Amino acid sequence: MIEMLCVVVIMAIAAAIVYAGMTNQGYIQAKSAARNIVSDLLLAQNIAISTQAPVYVSFNTGSSASGGINGESYGLCTSISGSAVFLINPLTQQAYTNSWANQDWSIQSVSFGGQTFMDFNALGVPESTPGTNISSSSTIVVNSNGYTCTITIQANTGDITVQ
Repeated sequence: MIEMLCVVVIMAIAAAIVYAGMTNQGYIQAKSAARNIVSDLLLAQNIAISTQAPVYVSFNTGSSASGGINGESYGLCTSISGSAVFLINPLTQQAYTNSWANQDWSIQSVSFGGQTFMDFNALGVPESTPGTNISSSSTIVVNSNGYTCTITIQANTGDITVQ
């Protein structure tokens, strides 16, 4: 009887763990997407520092875009005036863009000082236009099934955090 009681308790604990994992799927997807975006932002920042040239990050949230970025995507570019000149993704050897059009997550909002694009200068500092630092922290809000994660890029330092 004691053995049977132990088996029932173990099964109840396992069921609770599985249930908790299933109910947090939206949170996990939002956090994963936010970390992916952060890795792309850090790559843009590092390329700007290593090449000593500005690297732009431009988002198209559907309402506004710069440089010809396709809808519901973002790109890493060396220029966004006219048509974007994309960096090459080292893994795919294609233009460095990332789309969320067919994903379980979306970008709820992007604000780089009121714009949907910014660049990192040769020091890794975020700028609204070349030579003009972003005056306040910038945010990107990622959403998945009601869960949100906010990516914050600090003005003047370029420090990137996820909350």
